[in-house]
Amino acid sequence: MGNTVTWHHRTIEDYVAALTRARFAITALRECAPRHDRFDGDMAEFARRRRVPLFLLLTGSRA
Repeated sequence: MGNTVTWHHRTIEDYVAALTRARFAITALRECAPRHDRFDGDMAEFARRRRVPLFLLLTGSRA
């Protein structure tokens, strides 16, 4: 797309700490597993993506 992407790695601990500091309680956590049909038979890449999820979704509510 012609733009530079800057990655900022955060640990799960960082995200949980930020939520709890803001007085949120975690109500759900989802890692969004990859779909087998999206890898055109590349089983090595599919296996890698199952070990290292691309997305982490946290749901919280005010404690």
